[in-house]
Amino acid sequence: MITKLITDNTIENFIVFDITKQQIGALPKEESQMFQDKTSDWITSGDEENESENSDIPAFSNPSLNSSHTPTDYIGALNIKVPYKILDDFADFKLINPSNVISNLFDSTDIVKKVTMIQNGVGNLRIPKNKFNTILTVQSEIENNGSDLIKNYGDYYILISPKYIEATITNIIHKKHIVRTSVSSNNNSGIPFFKRRDIYECNKTSFIDTIWNFLGPQQGRLYGSVVEIWDSNNTELKQIKIMTENNFNFSNNSAPQFVLYPNNMGYDAPTQKIAVGDVIRIFPRETYFDSVLIKIEYKDEYSEINNLVSFMINDVVRDVKTGVYEIYDDKGVNIDSTSGNFLGNVLHRYQISATDRYEIRKRIKK
Repeated sequence: MITKLITDNTIENFIVFDITKQQIGALPKEESQMFQDKTSDWITSGDEENESENSDIPAFSNPSLNSSHTPTDYIGALNIKVPYKILDDFADFKLINPSNVISNLFDSTDIVKKVTMIQNGVGNLRIPKNKFNTILTVQSEIENNGSDLIKNYGDYYILISPKYIEATITNIIHKKHIVRTSVSSNNNSGIPFFKRRDIYECNKTSFIDTIWNFLGPQQGRLYGSVVEIWDSNNTELKQIKIMTENNFNFSNNSAPQFVLYPNNMGYDAPTQKIAVGDVIRIFPRETYFDSVLIKIEYKDEYSEINNLVSFMINDVVRDVKTGVYEIYDDKGVNIDSTSGNFLGNVLHRYQISATDRYEIRKRIKK
């Protein structure tokens, strides 16, 4: 989690942070690769000890052989983190205040760029001014406060997460594993009665007129997308899976069909089984990124240790008539030789007054 300290929210603040996403990949076996591998000391064609097997020609007569034009065999899959970029339109920006109230970080009227990309994988988040302050408009409240601004100090959290599409499971075509001896009978005029993976269908309206611009046939576009499965009340998260095969066509009335993995027999616990009526949240692969959590520590600048130290060691000017002390920053104080005025940046102001028994030091707010 990123932590950022700010002491002034009357101006815009900026936070630099890193951005990543998960990228899946598949690794074909040597004989299935598109290009034949050769070691660094390969010499000539036929140097079998230093090159992988090329079965392109034999595979034309025997498709069961591995080659660049036959079905690929894989040695495995991988999932790695890669740098990524965030586009404002595809991200949600939520703010959690010290009272755990969740709201939008940006007002709907705020159209200024929210995340500026420094480079791929590094972004700069803008924090709106006075987001953690309360601006008073009633004169009596301003007078009681001594200012038209209340600084609501405390710890705030900002969550940046990818947008998603929400839909409802409308039908499930359940899988059925057929023993090998009965595979030939699982045949309905060339179409299997049962398939080996569950096929899910959902309503299509949620995808229409979205920022992803789903139009026409979209088969395979959502491959690799993260899918959260929630119960029908949309309150309990059952589990999270990855969408693989998917068949969407926005040119007709056919129901979208897709497969979710893992889909192994016995994988789903009884309370996690997907059912008709469950709500799914699909995070399209093309705009998905790892969510970012940022902690904002909004503190009074006078409470910071550097300010306490400055009170002890920095230059101080005292007005002997009014009893006001002015404490300057590390650059100190200078006197203008012409006007006699003091030059420098004042960090703190105090006024000392006395009664017959007590001396009082009172901080003067800026």
